[in-house]
Amino acid sequence: MGRASRLVKTTLWSTVAGTREMVWGDLEGSEFVRANGRMVAKVDGGWKLRNKKLGGGKAAPFALDPDLLFTVLKELPADARAVTHVEVGEVAGKKVVILSMTIENEAAGDLADSGALPGGGGPGGGMLMFGGGGGMGAPEIEHTVYVALHVDPDSGDLLRFAAKVFEKNPMMGNMQIQVQGGPGGDVEDPDEGDEKDEAPASGAPTWKKGFPVKKPAKDESVTTFRADFKKLGLAEAPALDAKTKAMLRMR
Repeated sequence: MGRASRLVKTTLWSTVAGTREMVWGDLEGSEFVRANGRMVAKVDGGWKLRNKKLGGGKAAPFALDPDLLFTVLKELPADARAVTHVEVGEVAGKKVVILSMTIENEAAGDLADSGALPGGGGPGGGMLMFGGGGGMGAPEIEHTVYVALHVDPDSGDLLRFAAKVFEKNPMMGNMQIQVQGGPGGDVEDPDEGDEKDEAPASGAPTWKKGFPVKKPAKDESVTTFRADFKKLGLAEAPALDAKTKAMLRMR
């Protein structure tokens, strides 16, 4: 078996809004609603139950559940939630303050395994792995998670949430890796900086748009995720008829 590429970068983005009962969003014009472990997608003007595909055959993106995400972040140890970098940025033409967190060790593993973020080789991470030595135990996997909160300095509203999940897996060099999810699979986010840049010789990292410029090691994968929040407090949930609500097990 040939050695597969060890660097996998999947960039997913969608506009997400939600309540405690449901999360809804839009991916390149394809609407979807998730609630109670189910998803409906707008297909030919109506809502239909779907699992992995949206209207037009687009692969369903990872849909951020804000309530789950911030519950998981709140439960992390205080030192893991500390802000490690602050810079000024821009979201949709508006100036924002970017607050960055660097989450490592056990806290990073807990966050990566919670399902609140995409990434990683486990269930829900979007990767399918084939091969590997028979009879071998599961490899020890290490995570580092970088979180960037893009905050409106005037209102305090969160306009964008972004994260990079680095996963170190010593078995990845002996696996074939298939990446699923996102618009077209492996894509580059035009808002991201050039990650081919190296950190300066002094060892101090260069930060771009809330993330350190960092090349993954040969046994690491990295998943980049971004979700934009629009019409905060004003967003109206899609109008769902009784049949669609029943499909989603909603009252």
